[in-house]
Amino acid sequence: MQVSTVGKAGITLSYAVKHGIESANTQSVLWSTDNSNYQPAQVFTFAPAASGTGDTWYTRSVSLPAGANNQGNLYVRIVSNFTTGLSTYTASQLGSTYSGAGPWRFDDVSFSAVPEPSTSAAVAATALIGFAWARKRWAKKRADSASAL
Repeated sequence: MQVSTVGKAGITLSYAVKHGIESANTQSVLWSTDNSNYQPAQVFTFAPAASGTGDTWYTRSVSLPAGANNQGNLYVRIVSNFTTGLSTYTASQLGSTYSGAGPWRFDDVSFSAVPEPSTSAAVAATALIGFAWARKRWAKKRADSASAL
């Protein structure tokens, strides 16, 4: 995925994922600003069970590091990962065998953020200037109306 975070901070990626029974039970969320050098943001793993782990929707949320703030190009990947402590993949459902063709299905993918403090300050300053100008016009209009009486 590629998004712009210019003027934004506190970047969060949220999504729902459904693991196929033969997909990896561990996934890593990676991020980059150059689409070449990816860094880990978070790893999600669950212990496979005989039922209820494969073919189940999971909601995930990842707060990306400060380096993801205010970037013209932020790249995010979600990839299969080896099971922690092993050099192999584990299938999402107990009794199944991992397969590279085991699917993940994604839904409700979204990025959220807040304006950077400098952006918020500029917006606030503009609003104050606009308010002061409107107040001055209103006061002048009121004085003109009073002198006309």
